[in-house]
Amino acid sequence: MKKSSFWLLLVSLLALVLAACGPQGPQKGNLRITVNAPQGVTPEVQVTGPGSYSRSITTTGETNLTNLDPGNYTITPLRKKVNGYGYEGNGATVPVQAGATANHTVNYQVVTGKIEVTIAGLPSGLQAEIYIKKPDGSNLAGPLNGNTTIEDVAPGTVSYTHLT
Repeated sequence: MKKSSFWLLLVSLLALVLAACGPQGPQKGNLRITVNAPQGVTPEVQVTGPGSYSRSITTTGETNLTNLDPGNYTITPLRKKVNGYGYEGNGATVPVQAGATANHTVNYQVVTGKIEVTIAGLPSGLQAEIYIKKPDGSNLAGPLNGNTTIEDVAPGTVSYTHLT
């Protein structure tokens, strides 16, 4: 092998080795989660991901999760009950890529309500025995013989019956 060919080969190999050892792109990613909830509702959002990653978010507004391993992250808003009303948020599975920021917004909304029952005007000693029925006819509550509040009631038409 000629001297010039040897040096050319050596320089080429050295350049190849240095290129392989050069700076690499980002290895981590980020996830920005924005949580919105009605006043009085304290959110609780669980975030899980690769490598046993787990984080809980309990505030509204923006939370930036940084330096995350690439992969899929599951965002799970937990159901909350406040003053008899049920609230749920929208979850998702969000892919996080190296060198990028993924985004998701959780919006908590009321999904159940409450029924307030007031019983008045009955003669002394008489029991009202009121039953609140679900749309399918099954009992939601009863027998009710006094004022009461039924909480966390699914949407739909309810009816009532009473014994005479």
